Amino acid sequence: MNRSNLNRTLELIQGLQESIGAREVLHDPGVAKISVIGVGMRSHSGVAAIAFKALQVEGINILIISTSEIKISCLVDEK
Repeated sequence: MNRSNLNRTLELIQGLQESIGAREVLHDPGVAKISVIGVGMRSHSGVAAIAFKALQVEGINILIISTSEIKISCLVDEK
């Protein structure tokens, strides 16, 4: 995993914290993001179910899910 920009990113975000009204800035270097992306997701139903089933079979717990018409992203514990 490439985390070479983590410290700089945290500095930048913490510098914006007050101006955007955030109470705190949190991070967890022990997570990974998994994404399924493609315009075909609009016309092919069941992509999310397949992705979630694959994670379940591997015993991977989903911490956060974010979706759009063409993308599903999950934060999971780094394994």
